[in-house]
Amino acid sequence: MNKLEIIIGIILVIGGIVGPAAATTFGLTQTTVTVTETGLPAGTAWSVEIYNGQQYQTFSSATNTIVATFSYDPISTQNLLAFYVPGFQVGDTQYAASPAAGNFAPGGSYTITFSANTPKYMTYSYTFEETGLKSGDGATLTVNGQAYTISASTPKVVINNLPDGSYQWSMSSSQGGATPSPDYGTISSSGTSVIAFTYTSSQPAIGVVLSASGNTLTAIASESVTGTGYDVIIWDLTTSASLGYFNQGSSMSVTGTAGNTYIAFVATDALALPSAAIVSSNPVSISAPSNTYSYVWQETGLKQGDYAILTVNGQQYDLPNGTEVAVSGLSGSAQWSISNSQDGAVPSPSSGTVTGSGVTTVGFTYHSMANPQNYSLVQYIAIIAGAIFIADGARRAEKN
Repeated sequence: MNKLEIIIGIILVIGGIVGPAAATTFGLTQTTVTVTETGLPAGTAWSVEIYNGQQYQTFSSATNTIVATFSYDPISTQNLLAFYVPGFQVGDTQYAASPAAGNFAPGGSYTITFSANTPKYMTYSYTFEETGLKSGDGATLTVNGQAYTISASTPKVVINNLPDGSYQWSMSSSQGGATPSPDYGTISSSGTSVIAFTYTSSQPAIGVVLSASGNTLTAIASESVTGTGYDVIIWDLTTSASLGYFNQGSSMSVTGTAGNTYIAFVATDALALPSAAIVSSNPVSISAPSNTYSYVWQETGLKQGDYAILTVNGQQYDLPNGTEVAVSGLSGSAQWSISNSQDGAVPSPSSGTVTGSGVTTVGFTYHSMANPQNYSLVQYIAIIAGAIFIADGARRAEKN
């Protein structure tokens, strides 16, 4: 064999090894693997990592199919196409791949299924809503040991951020004796998020009607309140004060003031305010008799915290600084007088007679040594007499 034949043979051998028919390049083989996912929301990005004989290579896509094309060394490792599909979290939901790891064959097609998993730290909101409670009545909702107030004015309680799990809840009878149905239960992440319950009153429906005849106010309960634990209270809206209450029998009468407005309401406490009313009557105003009028006394000059006493037709009224006193229901001529203030300020005028609606302004003046022009006649006499005694004493001392 001559040298040329040897050279040609070597070229053919090398060509057989590195030629295109072997699809190899310096010992690396090129291949593709098609991987398709199911279970992910459309457009969710995911990835697959394939061991290419030396290291993992990552392929990612936001579509549900990945075509992985790469070169690998077919003789450098036994696990030629080992793969791994990492899980991930979207919002509060975790996604896990199955299978998550294994081996691919060159040129093969595979399906990876993702499953959604709700983590244990997920939180939930629950709504409790009542029906049937009367106005002013309320009860206590307890969830997982925590107490919440629920009432006719706030019939819905929303509890947020409860971790995944099961919780006991209970609802008490209302302050007015109404009972709930259901009155207890269990909530869980897999259950309903709205719990509704209805109150049924075990007490009779008590209404109250208030009427006026002249200055006499009469409150009448629609039925006896004896033994129910309720009080009927007559309330002066003008002065924000109670005129009395009853919890026996079915009615009560009191004397009101002309021009003032009143209500009667039912409560569980004799000291309750109208805001705690269960049932309230419509407001009733006492009209002033014909030929009556109102008169207003205003003060000027009183110091902060000082006050005087105004007397109108024998009735006394406090007149603090910065205020005025309005007296309604006057008729004919009304006699009035006003005292010196608590700190000694003198009013001007200090008395008078008024007829018909109007306003009288009473000015107060304080007397002091710095203002002798404001002294009264008695004070002047005392000062002059004192001066005479001082001068006479000095003269006698000089003679002696």
